[in-house]
Amino acid sequence: VVFTGNVDISRVSSQNHVIYDTAILSTIHEYQTSYVTDADVKAVVERLSSKNIRENVDNKTHVRNVKEAKFKTDSKIASGICPQCGGTLVRRNGKYGSFYGCSNYPKCIFTLYNRIYIHLFKIDKKADWLCLKPAGLFVPKN
Repeated sequence: VVFTGNVDISRVSSQNHVIYDTAILSTIHEYQTSYVTDADVKAVVERLSSKNIRENVDNKTHVRNVKEAKFKTDSKIASGICPQCGGTLVRRNGKYGSFYGCSNYPKCIFTLYNRIYIHLFKIDKKADWLCLKPAGLFVPKN
């Protein structure tokens, strides 16, 4: 077990190693038996590298990309479209109150709880539309 930061591990008792992150390499080097070959390590590194979709961008570009992705998600929600699967968002009543859920449930479990996103929405109980404040877009309440 490896801990980071200022955790006090002096009173932890275990049959396994309980160490700080700074001691991980020395702990690994204490073992003499090799269970993984260099070829195995290389294969794992290549496989992980090929799956790595992260691109190296500067902070300004990263912030712009995040804002664009959030705007797209908010626009889909405001249009009554599930941002995960493209299904229709349907107003439902649950144990803890009303919420919007995907019409493709149980294949898609996306939900939007009004109490969580209350800062985004202006809810008029008499109207048939839900207004998304930042984008000024509307969603049918049914």
